[in-house]
Amino acid sequence: MVIPKEKTPPKANNSQAQGKSLNLTGKTLSKQDFNQIGSMDNLMDLIMERNRLNDSLLKEIPFKKLTNLQRLSLADNEISLNENIQLFKGLENVQELNLGGNSIREETLNFESVWSSFKSLKVLKLNGNILRNITNFPASFQILQTFECENCQIDNIAGSIFNQQMKYVERLYLKDNNINSLPEIQAGSLLQLSSVDLTNNSIVELPICSFCSLPNLSVVKLDSNPIQAMAMSAFSDLPKLTTVTMSNTNLTEIPDNAFIKCSKLSYLDVSSSNIEKISPNLPFWNSLTNLLISNNHFCCDCHLKHLRITMLNKTDKAFCSTPKHLKGEILMSLKPDLFVCQDDNIPRLGVSPLAVVFGSITAFMALCALLFTIVYVRKAKAAKKENLLNETPSQRPLPEGCTGEDMFVGGFNFSLLEDDDTFPVEKKPEIIRTESEDVNKDPEIRVIGEHQKSSEVEFAPSGLNTEITPDFYKIAGTEWFEDDDELVLGDPVVLKLKL
Repeated sequence: MVIPKEKTPPKANNSQAQGKSLNLTGKTLSKQDFNQIGSMDNLMDLIMERNRLNDSLLKEIPFKKLTNLQRLSLADNEISLNENIQLFKGLENVQELNLGGNSIREETLNFESVWSSFKSLKVLKLNGNILRNITNFPASFQILQTFECENCQIDNIAGSIFNQQMKYVERLYLKDNNINSLPEIQAGSLLQLSSVDLTNNSIVELPICSFCSLPNLSVVKLDSNPIQAMAMSAFSDLPKLTTVTMSNTNLTEIPDNAFIKCSKLSYLDVSSSNIEKISPNLPFWNSLTNLLISNNHFCCDCHLKHLRITMLNKTDKAFCSTPKHLKGEILMSLKPDLFVCQDDNIPRLGVSPLAVVFGSITAFMALCALLFTIVYVRKAKAAKKENLLNETPSQRPLPEGCTGEDMFVGGFNFSLLEDDDTFPVEKKPEIIRTESEDVNKDPEIRVIGEHQKSSEVEFAPSGLNTEITPDFYKIAGTEWFEDDDELVLGDPVVLKLKL
């Protein structure tokens, strides 16, 4: 092919240089073409993209003659650089190198000979290569300012790279990778860093000091990460931070202390997340001029009232999710007095300290009275039982149907008496009677006295044995009741006995 005439670039990196530009994108190049390129000693800008270049063809290009070259783009070729050989000799003045869309692996970054010529390199673009685990970086990149490594399947970047080899980097573009945690950047490193783009990675948490002590950092992009939580001081001591974008995440809230000493933050995007509320105590309300909060799950109660008042005309269109009566309403269109909490409608009475003391004393006295009542009742019940055993109550009339016959019941001697007689209680207020007037027919006896409720009794002298069956009880022969009913001293209580 015929190499086109050289063109003056639109604007060279050095304003005083009058160099040439050559764009060979998509051309099929021969060895003769490479030699012709080598003869252009004033060439400053060389673009060879989509030329199907590989390592073998790259060796044919006489780069050593292009001593004035400042920008070289070899994107979208078949270059692998899998040999530790010097292919770019003579390119000491190149300031921008684009190797995106090739077949370069992370091992290549360990080959010092490959990169040794790029001592003036300020911009390196490796987008679209496969660089999963970057643990080393060429020592020759000492003044690198822009590092683009997007869509490279990166899982990890060693923190030592930023703390040692990238001290002067200003722009760090790592979007569309698999990074799940932020590299540990030591305080005092990356003093020139101004912009970080980590969009569409796998970051789930922003730990303490994720971004801190970076005096020139102004832009942080974390969109489309599955971020669930932000720790305290995630953004700290960033005096020039103006823009943070965290849209399309799993964040539910922004902690009060997530942003510390970030007094110039003016643009915050947390749209399309799971945020329900934003604290009024965040320190950036005075500086914030743009807040993007659409597509969240806001609870429009009293905790969000400040947002309606402070950020009116400074936010995009956001809707309320709760409470139910405000669901679907545009947050910023609501009147401030509609932002109420459920307990706001409960009347509150002013209480003086004296009233508090008086109330406490009253409550204490009531508690003491309650305890006294409980103790008194228990002692009264115990006294009743004691009287049943030790005291001799007055004679009481027998219920109907009692007949006379001496019997020995449960260790106590009783007498069955004739109708209309009285039964003198000698040891216990106990009365026995039969259900039938005829003692010999269906003899079913009831014995008075709670001490008999679950024991066996022996009837003498007949020798008949029976078991007390406390299925039914009577008071004064008229009222049925259960075991737990309270008895009064002297009440005739009957137990059912079956012979």
